[in-house]
Amino acid sequence: MRTVNIVHCLVAATAASAHFALEIPTSIGFNDEKLNESPCGSFDPTDRSKGVTKWSVEGGNIGVISTHGKVTWEINAALVSEPTKWLPLVREFAQSGVGSVCIQRVPGFSAWIGKPVVLQIVQHGHDGDLYQCAAIEFTAGGPDSVPSGCTNSNGVTMDPLVPGPGPAPAPSASSPSSVSAGASSTATAP
Repeated sequence: MRTVNIVHCLVAATAASAHFALEIPTSIGFNDEKLNESPCGSFDPTDRSKGVTKWSVEGGNIGVISTHGKVTWEINAALVSEPTKWLPLVREFAQSGVGSVCIQRVPGFSAWIGKPVVLQIVQHGHDGDLYQCAAIEFTAGGPDSVPSGCTNSNGVTMDPLVPGPGPAPAPSASSPSSVSAGASSTATAP
């Protein structure tokens, strides 16, 4: 019995220290102890050394592992030439449940097709804001196919995505949560 309690404590401690890991697209870098450092969890937002993901302006996909049961997400983009000017691709949205989370059909800016872009994923959780980034390039056409590894764990739900800037609309009692939210139109860059 004592062994079981020690194992449970170790699992709880590990889960408490982990926050979220960006799996799709490829992260610029990951350091769990520095995820709270804006804009990219202590990594240079202009770094493209781990590769560049092609991202359809009609919708790309994000896959994360989240260890927090209730969070809200921001998904922003900036041109590599202006890495401090973040623009939202969708409105902030809520997600509940732990494990794999697949955020589908996040639109891009058609005015930025072919330009080097950094994608910023921000998780707002009970212990503060956490940041990860990916090097992307917006492309015409789409939406992108959902990769086989982009799935939702049982019990993961999220609000539907709403393209564009601004706060998320208030949840409606009549609108059910979706396990694979998707935006339906291209985001508009100011």
